[in-house]
Amino acid sequence: MLPALGLALFGLCVGSFLTVVRARAGTGFAGLATGRSRCPACGTTLGVVDLVPVLSWLLLRGRCRHCGALVSPAYPLVELAAAGIGLAAAWLAGGPLAALVVAAVGWWLMALALIDLETMRLPDLLTLPLAAAGLAASLLGPAVGLHVPSPVPSMLGAVLGFAALAAVRWGYGRLRGREGLGLGDAKLAGAAGAWLGPEALAWLIMLAGLAGLLLALVRHRRLSGELEIPFGPPLALAFWLLLLAAQQPQLFGVLGSSAMR
Repeated sequence: MLPALGLALFGLCVGSFLTVVRARAGTGFAGLATGRSRCPACGTTLGVVDLVPVLSWLLLRGRCRHCGALVSPAYPLVELAAAGIGLAAAWLAGGPLAALVVAAVGWWLMALALIDLETMRLPDLLTLPLAAAGLAASLLGPAVGLHVPSPVPSMLGAVLGFAALAAVRWGYGRLRGREGLGLGDAKLAGAAGAWLGPEALAWLIMLAGLAGLLLALVRHRRLSGELEIPFGPPLALAFWLLLLAAQQPQLFGVLGSSAMR
């Protein structure tokens, strides 16, 4: 109970930071490390009372305390989602350290998803370290109770995951004469393969495809070949759900066992 509550509370704080990442993604993350949070409407520097995750938004009724401008509900929703990642990891992972790793991967993927929604890009600064961490987890993960592939399947999954989406990207470009997938999507698929192994890649692509269709319908209500939909968020969601399922193969059957060591 206490580890779950701790990860959930920490997740709220992570989510608060991710809202800043999302807001500043379009400006090249200017001032992300050193800049103070400001109201986007009036520019007033926000204090502690304005920045308590979820609670500040509720108490201020979704408005800026200084100018009364509406504050998007995306802020508390991101914070609650990050808290949910912490709770789910604590519930399904095999131990405290494994739960922390699974939660950290979830928060990392959430950052990537938010950035892709804002900029239609997945930065190498986040995708490549995630792939490297997956390869490292194949060596060290079992020591902390983490269900991940062994080193050889992890490396094979990384190569095949990248190659599969890179091939789709190349084929679509040849057929349609324009880019259909970014290379960042292929790198994220490679990172997923490193964490999940090659057997989980079919599940990854299927789940991501279904989530991508849902995202397209939510954002545009009507599908057409000209829509530009970021594939990073559905790919990140499928990646994390499969990693979560892998921690409890007895509950999720083949969905979980495909990524087991």
